[in-house]
Amino acid sequence: SGQNSNYMLAQVNNIDFSDVDICSIMTGMNDGGHSVSIDTYKQNIRNMIDKIQGDNPLCRVFLLAPTFGWYRDGVGVYEEFTVDTYANAMQEVALEYNVPFYDNYHLNGINKNNYTKYMVDDTSQVPYLIHPNLEGYKIIGKQVARFIHSKL
Repeated sequence: SGQNSNYMLAQVNNIDFSDVDICSIMTGMNDGGHSVSIDTYKQNIRNMIDKIQGDNPLCRVFLLAPTFGWYRDGVGVYEEFTVDTYANAMQEVALEYNVPFYDNYHLNGINKNNYTKYMVDDTSQVPYLIHPNLEGYKIIGKQVARFIHSKL
């Protein structure tokens, strides 16, 4: 928790992908929360793809948009913490690189009407609901697995 695409890129640069068949990249929520610029975000994703495909041109890279999240305002009400700008930026990079993109932001089914059922954060300790619980991960995981399978 708390890592953004700057951190992810540093991690990716330390991995050898020569024997990896499939790799997914999902980032953006913490980029939005930590004010990483869209240009930096997009370049970080490009650099990750370049590193992965540089190690293994046959590795299939999948980009997964960040999900919805909610942040508590000063009076205790959660408002949608939108990172749609980051989701759209990731989609632009996917088009540039011709790699599959899954829009978790709009398609995963977790929304303002049901998010409390699928988020795990303890709002007495933190002012947000952005981390899925087990049930939330099951929903996201099934959809992402179905998407990846459909592209292989």
